[in-house]
Amino acid sequence: MLMDQLSVWTVNTPFRKWMLERWTQDYVQFFDDLVGKDVLEVGCGSGLGTKLIMKHFRPTKIVATDLDPRLISVAKKNNNNPAISFAVTNAADLPYRNDSFDGVFVYGALHHIPFPDWQKSLAEIYRVLRPEGKAFIREASAESFETRWGQIVKRISSHPYGKIYRRQELLDYLRGLGFKTLYEKEESKTFQPTYFAMVVQK
Repeated sequence: MLMDQLSVWTVNTPFRKWMLERWTQDYVQFFDDLVGKDVLEVGCGSGLGTKLIMKHFRPTKIVATDLDPRLISVAKKNNNNPAISFAVTNAADLPYRNDSFDGVFVYGALHHIPFPDWQKSLAEIYRVLRPEGKAFIREASAESFETRWGQIVKRISSHPYGKIYRRQELLDYLRGLGFKTLYEKEESKTFQPTYFAMVVQK
């Protein structure tokens, strides 16, 4: 689903940039895995995360996608690297061939995608990854909106509440697709709503 106007604004703030840098550092042990390779970003938002992927992972190219044309416009303004291209794309129906990318990044886009499309999106990520390719996923889940802070977020922003996966449901679905987990981390409960990070491999 498309973001509400508040969410569109928040993904292009200094705080969001700080969060993305912090989240990306969780992947430090994988920084050399995508040097000179092809990367896809699903749900690139403002493109701030795209810039960090290029900085830390140093791929040959990044294809950054988002369903929202407003965000793609913002992302283009935030990035002027010719190795980065942008496209308005539905994550549940990616227009790329099988085995096209060595890495796929998702920074908090999946919980905006209601069931069953979040499952279709993960299946598409698996499809476009090359053998032994990695997906880097940083996400919230239904549990994130059950906390005190999460309840406040629910009142002021629009998400597909009731159609968001629970964390274990997401993990089970990834394993069912054939992914194996290389890394997993849950955000501290003091930072609400809680997010979790994982790296899975095809």
